[in-house]
Order: sequence, then C-alpha cells, then structure tokens
Amino acid sequence: MPILGQEIRASSHSSSDEIGVIQEPTDNHYRGVACLRCRETIPVSTKLANLGDERNRPETNAIHSFPLRCRACEEEGVYAVADVHDFEGEPTRR
Repeated sequence: MPILGQEIRASSHSSSDEIGVIQEPTDNHYRGVACLRCRETIPVSTKLANLGDERNRPETNAIHSFPLRCRACEEEGVYAVADVHDFEGEPTRR
C-alpha cells in the first residue's frame, strides 16, 4: 500500500509533446502503523495520531508508546508514536 505523498506520474500521448501529470493526494487516507509481525496496516484513533504533535511539548506525562492488536494476525505489539504514518486508501474493517 503506497504511503501518502508519493507521486504517481502518467503521460498523455494525444500530441507530440509529452505532458507529465502528478496525482494529487485524495481524502482517502488514514493514520496508522505497520504490524511488527505481518506488516499489515493497523489504523490508529485520532487521539493517538495527534500524539506526534504533542511529543515535542515538555510534559513529563507525555505518551511515547502504546499497545495495539493487529486485526489480520491477532498479534499485539507496542508501537512508538514515531511509528505512526499516513497510508492511502480505506482502513480494513473489523
């Protein structure tokens, strides 16, 4: 699954000039982590997704990691806030 922000290029052959087209990111994306065991994406809540912004605040009780269970392999892992990325598409349903 491509990570949000990657460029997809296409060309038009309707004339002798070749025109490059860059596909703009759509609203079909979500924040999540890749499972440590099977590498399937695990969506995270908005609250967890926004923790990355709060990480730079000098709070003593700031959360730096959290546990999640993969829906595909049922394995649980501990993920760092820095492991959260944008993924294209729709998250898998439970």
